[in-house]
Amino acid sequence: MMRGIYLAAVFALVILFCGGCARDDDSLFGKAYHNFSAYFNAYYNASIEFEKGISAMREAQTFSASDNLHIFSKTENNTAGKANFEKVITKTSEILKSHPVSDLADNALLLMGKAYFYTNELQPAERKFKEILTNYPDSDIFDEASFWYGRTLTRQFHTEEAAEILRSIMKSSKTSDVVMAKCYFSLAELAINEGNLEEAAMLIESGLALEDSEDLKTLAAYTLARIYDQLHRFKKAAETYTFLLNLSPSYEMHYIAQLNTGIALREQSRARLAIKIFQDLLADDNNLENFGEIRFELATAYAQNDELGKAFDLYQEIIYRHPGTEAAAKSFYQLGKLRMEISQDLTMAKTLFDSAKAAYPKGDIAKKAQEQSTTLKNLLDLYDETIQLDSTIQLGILATADVLAEDTALPNDSLESEPAPKKEEPPRKRTRQDYRKSAFLARGAHDAFNETTTQKSSTSTKPKFQPAANEAALKQYQIQAIENRIALGRFYHLTMQTPDSALSWYTQALRKIQADSSDKLATLREVVLFSLSDIYRNLGDTTQMDSVYKVLLADFPESAYINRVREHFNLPKLRRGENAPEQILYTNAIQTLENSQADTSLAMLKTLLSRYPNSALIPKVLLGIGFIYENNLSEPDSAILAYQKLAADYPKSEEAKHVKNKLDAVQSRAKLIPTTPDDKIELPEKPPTPAPEMNRLERFPIKKDSTKANGVQPELQKMIKFAGNRADSVQHNPEKQNLE
Repeated sequence: MMRGIYLAAVFALVILFCGGCARDDDSLFGKAYHNFSAYFNAYYNASIEFEKGISAMREAQTFSASDNLHIFSKTENNTAGKANFEKVITKTSEILKSHPVSDLADNALLLMGKAYFYTNELQPAERKFKEILTNYPDSDIFDEASFWYGRTLTRQFHTEEAAEILRSIMKSSKTSDVVMAKCYFSLAELAINEGNLEEAAMLIESGLALEDSEDLKTLAAYTLARIYDQLHRFKKAAETYTFLLNLSPSYEMHYIAQLNTGIALREQSRARLAIKIFQDLLADDNNLENFGEIRFELATAYAQNDELGKAFDLYQEIIYRHPGTEAAAKSFYQLGKLRMEISQDLTMAKTLFDSAKAAYPKGDIAKKAQEQSTTLKNLLDLYDETIQLDSTIQLGILATADVLAEDTALPNDSLESEPAPKKEEPPRKRTRQDYRKSAFLARGAHDAFNETTTQKSSTSTKPKFQPAANEAALKQYQIQAIENRIALGRFYHLTMQTPDSALSWYTQALRKIQADSSDKLATLREVVLFSLSDIYRNLGDTTQMDSVYKVLLADFPESAYINRVREHFNLPKLRRGENAPEQILYTNAIQTLENSQADTSLAMLKTLLSRYPNSALIPKVLLGIGFIYENNLSEPDSAILAYQKLAADYPKSEEAKHVKNKLDAVQSRAKLIPTTPDDKIELPEKPPTPAPEMNRLERFPIKKDSTKANGVQPELQKMIKFAGNRADSVQHNPEKQNLE
């Protein structure tokens, strides 16, 4: 009894003594009083409210496979737990106001700063964290306050400063493992925002080794697995999803992890294991709302496992059981791809892609379906146009008047004046094959099963071309038909990756080009030859590839991609630009010629000819040599020899085209010389007036510059003056770039 009275008295004395402590009393007894009052009156309750706010945020958080990558809970548009965080701010303010000397003051500041952070009041949060760093440098929560300060800067887009602060925390020996893990995760989020997923993955792995909070570890593992998915590192993704499933994820995260594990296994060509996972998901009624998505992934696994019958049936089941969903649109899309790649039924494939776009007209699948549909439409139009062009070209050239006469001719009698009645095609019964085919159209385009049991055949509109009225129009049709064949070849070569079909179309185009000697088709020929060489190279047909390479080396020595050919034959690469030694020598030769030193220039050009016989500049060199002989040294026979060598060795070059008229004139003059035997020559009755003697070059017109007898003609100067390698002036073709 006495003991009870004694304890009560002591307690009363303590209360009376402490009650008299001042607000700023930091004495031993004063501090004890403030710690006691601060904890039980405010800090404990503030901590409880803070945990309630965090729980509310966690419960409101949802997960989707399409979410942006992040580790920490998003707070930008968060309203859950806001009331709890406001209570935290109020109670911690009371601590700082009434008990500023308490040992809990720095903890109260940290709790207040985090509450401000979660209510998106970032500037007050930043101030509270800075107060801790400034006023409590020896605090045991200094590292945690530094982390939150860096994270607040990140939210305010001061990313460089935030990264610097986070790295400095990690270098400190006083930083705890828990804070170190959070720093790794924050730096990983910065790397994700910068698109550096490889670095983000390494940082998250380092953080997972230190983190002890299962909630944060779950979020980090989920993000890491999705990063591996995006990096196509499917083995690591499957391992990380398995690790995640051993934690305590929410239902949504658990479902996504299971589904993505199956997808990752399927992408590793482990289709049987993937099929088992998808079937287990379908057996769980909790996943009822996601059955469309699960069935689609299962059907894709069947297709990868060469169980095409099951895949086709399941895709169609998705279309009818889950209409208007993304899974239905994806099923249409996959059916279109199978039709295009396996049976090459391009018309049906286009219809299926159109159905995919109509079934779910939003999201990436609609965009992909539109792109495929447009590609196939252009391809089918090319088919039709090519057929019509071929028919038009076979007609040849018809005069415009003849065409108009046919169109406006009057009928001969009354029977011809009335058009013959169009005979309607009788309706035909729908066969079982047609019925099965219509199943692919499904509801994305129209409901094939709601149609009547009969249908009328219809034909699509074909392109029509007027008969060519002249040679120019016919030539344009021919070029267009060749370009169409090249486009078809390119589609099968690069898009479909079916070399046999590509080879067929490229070969057709090459035959059409070789049947025409027009210079306009030289560029198309170069494109086709390079395409053929690429196909032969991929097929491993080295004999055919070598044959095509030799043609390219001979006919297109300055092509933008000739170095691939030269490398194949162990030839030195074609050097382009002003720093190539032969280019420097050629430039000096032309400059010397412009300075009226023809002999020196000729010697330099001959040196270039002998030293670099395989140079792409040789056509220019031969033209320059011939020009000097013709205009500066008055040696026409030597000039003709140089021009003839140019025309013989480089017939496709621009320089050869430049001297063609001169050589033709020489040849035509030579034909005028009589070749009749001497005993049969008939003398004319009246002797002809003797013509003045002419050397061979004077028999065809050559314009000389009267102002500069020993100089260079202005028109020819443009041809031979240094302007860089001809290959630099070749315009780059999209077709050539695709081949590269």
